Amino acid sequence: MAEQHPDLGKACFQVAGGEKGPWPPTLGQPVNDPCSLGSLARLGALVVYAIGAREDGPIKIGITSDVVSRLSALQTGNWQQLSVLSAHFAGARATAAKIEAALHGRLAHRSMVGEWFDLPLSAFHCAMRELVNVNR
Repeated sequence: MAEQHPDLGKACFQVAGGEKGPWPPTLGQPVNDPCSLGSLARLGALVVYAIGAREDGPIKIGITSDVVSRLSALQTGNWQQLSVLSAHFAGARATAAKIEAALHGRLAHRSMVGEWFDLPLSAFHCAMRELVNVNR
């Protein structure tokens, strides 16, 4: 499901599929294993995440340094069982905020309320790929 990239991984860092490589990951790189998410949180690096109950939406798009804690906070007020559907390396706060704002702008036509969007995970992935490719 997540794309693999040749510039990945260090010790604990890996993407879906288990491929490893040098640190740091590239901007927009999918980070889907708990070990890597924990490593990024300890370093204070942020991720852009998509959280939801189902891959066909709705999904919440945001940024955080600790996606596991963010999931827990969102779950408290939600009647459906949520999960982290996708997380992508976003670097420092300023860069992560720009990525988040660009995604929200690109997907505004599907906005529901706040940071929740009525769109499938595949649309989030498509927008993320477009954004990363434009900024290379």
